[in-house]
Amino acid sequence: MAWNRRSVQQELESCMRRLPDEFSVAPVGAAHVVVGPTGVYVIMAHDGSIERARGLGRLAATIRSAFAERMAWVPFVHAMLIDDHEATIAQATVVPLDLLPRVLTEGRATLEDETVRTILDLIASGALDGLESVAPPEGARMRPCSDSTAATGSASPSTASPDRPLDVLSSSPTQPASTVASGSHSPTA
Repeated sequence: MAWNRRSVQQELESCMRRLPDEFSVAPVGAAHVVVGPTGVYVIMAHDGSIERARGLGRLAATIRSAFAERMAWVPFVHAMLIDDHEATIAQATVVPLDLLPRVLTEGRATLEDETVRTILDLIASGALDGLESVAPPEGARMRPCSDSTAATGSASPSTASPDRPLDVLSSSPTQPASTVASGSHSPTA
């Protein structure tokens, strides 16, 4: 079954919304930056081109550099291409969409809570602003993420809803909308 570009983006956003509360998502162009206890990831649907992989690798390196300008210690930023076809690509890890939640959440916790909060504060303060020009353009075809394969481990679902895009989510109805989507992060002043 072939999916149009809009459907792929919607399925990926849906998978991002179902991540446990300790994970936050921020859009950078058509890519998603995910920050959580298991690390920092930049994720995008694969369109089959090597240019997409190279562009995502450049974006991951640029995001890490943006953090390095503002932090003493910076975690690695993992580039992940979402594709149902098995592939080996030097610039990014290829992951099927239905496995993405498990890949993100079941790894060893490598970031302390303070580091996660610092990265989220940097994102909220604009550290990734303007990086859309580095992000590869949107476009891919693949099958949807199944609800039955989404990660569990959160007592409550994310605060996202299908009619609220990821780039305007906040952690509570009283908190102003920010570019970071999360169910548990509250930016500090």
